[in-house]
Amino acid sequence: MGTVFGFTASKDDELRETAWLDGLRGVAAFLVMVYHYHLDMFKFNTEAPYGAPNTQPWELWRLPYLRIIWCSGHTQVGIFFVLSGFVLSWSSLSSIREGRPEKFVQSLGSASFRRWMRLFLPCFLIGLLSLLQFYFALVELPITRRSSFSAQLLDYLWECERFSNPFHLERTNWEVLHKYNHTMWTMPVEWAGSLVVFMVLLMVSRIQSYTRRTIILAMVPIYSCLSAKWNYWLFTTGILLADYVKQAGGFKQLSDHMSRRSRLFWIFVLLVGGWLGGIPGKREWYERPGYEWTDNWIPTNWQDIEGGQRYFWCWSGIMIIWGLAHFTTLRRFFERPFCRYLGKISFMLYLTHRMIGTILGGPIRKQILNVLGTHYRAPDQPEIELVEINGFFWNIVAYLLAWACMLPLALALANWSTILVDEPCVKFTKWVDDKFVNGFVLEHERRAT
Repeated sequence: MGTVFGFTASKDDELRETAWLDGLRGVAAFLVMVYHYHLDMFKFNTEAPYGAPNTQPWELWRLPYLRIIWCSGHTQVGIFFVLSGFVLSWSSLSSIREGRPEKFVQSLGSASFRRWMRLFLPCFLIGLLSLLQFYFALVELPITRRSSFSAQLLDYLWECERFSNPFHLERTNWEVLHKYNHTMWTMPVEWAGSLVVFMVLLMVSRIQSYTRRTIILAMVPIYSCLSAKWNYWLFTTGILLADYVKQAGGFKQLSDHMSRRSRLFWIFVLLVGGWLGGIPGKREWYERPGYEWTDNWIPTNWQDIEGGQRYFWCWSGIMIIWGLAHFTTLRRFFERPFCRYLGKISFMLYLTHRMIGTILGGPIRKQILNVLGTHYRAPDQPEIELVEINGFFWNIVAYLLAWACMLPLALALANWSTILVDEPCVKFTKWVDDKFVNGFVLEHERRAT
């Protein structure tokens, strides 16, 4: 048994069948943070692939597969959504397969009742930090500054109401953004996807045949993909994967019963998914050597969704998770204590990491630049002083120093936000469920008897 940042990692957790999914979620959240910090460090050139103009031959991290570490934030969002569909359906599918409708209704009812609170309550509280950042001029946001803090707080509350409106499901363009914290944009999308998961589970709840249930469960993501509803495609693919794993008898049985041919197939799926995860987005400020040909494979109705690249990022998230599910050795990596620790703080790490980047990232990088950089005057404008770090070695040192400063701060903020915000929200949500739902059911049953 070991302790990491106040969380205890026990052997019992390692034996839990789905523990690796927590680790995968944590690594995905970590890579989202890496992508955002790289955007802050390298601006518009972050996603440029290897061989693009204005990139250096020694920048090997721009190569395929290595790009997953460097700039795969979009793909990691796809992984989040598939995982959400998997986890939300895991318990309910057990009840369906066992033919226990009462347990299914109780499980689905509890999950749907708590889901909105689970997603948005932590956002409201973390958003208060963003409100304070803006009000005290620590960050710049496209928001009207009010005459007093109480007026600004009221504006924040109205924005929270708009942002979390449970009936506003089909949002377009910037409607998903919370204007005080743009990182929260996935929460309305998560809410809409969760409702689809609950509806699909209810739809197949009476189908005992795995074959017939699979036909229905497969039709939903297929239609979602064809109609370019990318979030619904990812969520419902998670349901399909969960039922597939249960039919196999669990992840261990899934791995143990693979033939040589199926093993090669799933290795191929992983390799393709990893390559797709590094496809750079279409941008005017860099070229994409080695990737332009993929534009011919984008369906017409996907063209306007982030240049069509979201289509490949979704495929990547799906293929990576389905591939990992078949290999015990790869799953064990995500069961390691640090990965599972990242999984415990993943929600808060996702919501808070940019606060460190926006407030402290700039000053930290500026100090490193002043210490390691060379000062000189612009040839055409002598009144302007420039600072540049020369040489591959010193650039790597500066990069590592920046991470050495920001990473512990980001993990610490996420850790304490988990303890002080996320865990109390989970307990409060459970208390509300027990008090107003389970408590009512138990009282009704007591009176009936």
